[in-house]
Amino acid sequence: MKKQYLGSLVLFSGLLIGLNIPNQVDAEGESGSNSSSYPLLYEGIGGSGLDTFGEWFLTANDGYYMSFSNAMFIVDQGNSLQVDYKGDNTGPMSYAIYDEHFSVPAIYTGDYTNNTVIDLSTYSDGIYYVEVSIEKFIGAPVRPNTTLVQVNKESIDINLTINGIHGKYNPISVDHSSAKEGAVIEWVIKGENGFILEGTGDVTPEQMQTLGDGKYTIETTVTGKTMHGNPLTNKTNDNFELRHPESTTLVDRPINPESLTGTKKIENSELTWTIYDKNNQPIATGSGNEVPFAEINALADGEYTVKFTEMSPEAISDTSSGEFKIRRPESTTTVDKPINPESLTGTQKLPDSSLGWVIYDKDGKPIASGIGSEVSSSEMKELENGDYKIEFTETSTDGDTHSSSDTFEIRRPETTTIVDKPVNPASVTGTQKLPESSLEWVIYDSDGKTVASGVGNEVPLSEIEGLKDGDYKVKFTETSPEGLTHSSSDEFKLRHPETTTTVDKTVNPESITGTQKHPESSLGWVIYDKEGKPVASGTGGKVPQSEMDALADGDYTVAFTETTPEGLTDTSKGKFSINKKAEPKPEDPTQPVAPINPKKPADQGTPIANQKPNVLPEATTSKTETLPQTGETKSKSSFWLAISSFIGMIGLVGVKKRS
Repeated sequence: MKKQYLGSLVLFSGLLIGLNIPNQVDAEGESGSNSSSYPLLYEGIGGSGLDTFGEWFLTANDGYYMSFSNAMFIVDQGNSLQVDYKGDNTGPMSYAIYDEHFSVPAIYTGDYTNNTVIDLSTYSDGIYYVEVSIEKFIGAPVRPNTTLVQVNKESIDINLTINGIHGKYNPISVDHSSAKEGAVIEWVIKGENGFILEGTGDVTPEQMQTLGDGKYTIETTVTGKTMHGNPLTNKTNDNFELRHPESTTLVDRPINPESLTGTKKIENSELTWTIYDKNNQPIATGSGNEVPFAEINALADGEYTVKFTEMSPEAISDTSSGEFKIRRPESTTTVDKPINPESLTGTQKLPDSSLGWVIYDKDGKPIASGIGSEVSSSEMKELENGDYKIEFTETSTDGDTHSSSDTFEIRRPETTTIVDKPVNPASVTGTQKLPESSLEWVIYDSDGKTVASGVGNEVPLSEIEGLKDGDYKVKFTETSPEGLTHSSSDEFKLRHPETTTTVDKTVNPESITGTQKHPESSLGWVIYDKEGKPVASGTGGKVPQSEMDALADGDYTVAFTETTPEGLTDTSKGKFSINKKAEPKPEDPTQPVAPINPKKPADQGTPIANQKPNVLPEATTSKTETLPQTGETKSKSSFWLAISSFIGMIGLVGVKKRS
């Protein structure tokens, strides 16, 4: 609350006289009070030049009102005053501020009106006088009605010094001082979490050592008394930090670590690392909170220690460490040949590791796998032609793996042999798997002797036709550029019919016989008259006598035909005459005509069971081979041989015997 005081002044013969009238002072108007407003009344005593009665009201907005003494108000520590007049004077008001010596000119002068605040807050310590006056009326010759206020401005100083070579970091003590006699200094140190420590005077090193790392605020209060005995107070504060480096080292795995990291406690500290071998020799160093993986990966197998060191800005260091071991698996893969390898092997570095392998095709798909240091030959033989990758992986007991790989190609020759027919084939061919390979063929007889050979994928037909009847094997062999070979084979048989016809006498023969080359063939005969008309026929190797006896006189041709199970035929002929009136004469028998080896038919076909022989109507000795598939014939006789062949084809295989 503002403090208001009342007073009166009388000017007599130029002297200022003030009288205190106690009965007009409020009961609360005690000296040294700063809690209420109090009126003080002064009035002049009669005499020449007696001034008009008036009242002055002092309002102290702060500080302490002490008393009214020596005709003036006394205020201690006042910064804001208000001096108001109440009375008969109506002239202008003014005020002036003087120093403690009442030096002229005044420090400040100016007009004044009631309810105006006089501000002394910017004035330094000292005693000041404030004079407030009011004229009786404008232009009045009588001196003005005036009041004085003595103001004491006094403060107390405090000095706070944080001691340490690093300033506010890790100080060792805090000193306090004050120039005020009798000053009392108290302090409180607060940490980030609240009150920590309090005391008086200086903060000693022993007290500082009780504080842990952290950020702190020290608040210091100094107290004393003014010249009037009123309390003086001043406060100050400052900050400091106690910090000590503290590093940590983290090794993610004791064996073959992938991460070596460290931490620091102080943000602007420097963090460095060093790796030592088992002999404590540094082999790698760097800065930062992580050892690069490249540095770890470059370490040879062995035992190591990594140390992280934090160096604070105050040159205080802290080191932490961790131990680890490098024991890495390392496999190798060996392919003995890039094409058609015979050996796929791998090695492992650590004896207690496991070793496995996987074979991938060209699309990266695993097609075979196993354990051990070698791929079995059986696995390799099962691989089809193509491109492959073999990968060996060593897995240590710590779970670390290392893989190595190589590529290879499987390019194996593979032939096929195709014989179109097992008997009298028309086509013998072979195939090869690799275009760049060479292909050869060999034909062996039944004794395994080579009878024909050549290159290419087909045995020429001329080679087959040049073979004698018998059993054969044909083998095709593919040879790859790497010298690998593959052979395939098949068997076939050449079986061509070949007949003979024997007439013992050209006139009235007594024996007409025929032979066949193959026991499994059928043999038939036909007798033609001179017009080529069949007059008798049968099967077997001899014309019965009864058939010959039944013949009328005339010229005849007999034809024996051998038909193989494949339908191939061969025909031989003989001529004779029947003349029953002629005297029998001994004559040389007709010699058989040598058979002609028939050419192979266009197609083997299906053997015709019990087929009767085809015959020629013309009684000219000749041989004819009939191709059962097409009906075509090969003959060395005349036009009539072709006609008789055609007749034989349409089935004129039987004639009615004459009775």
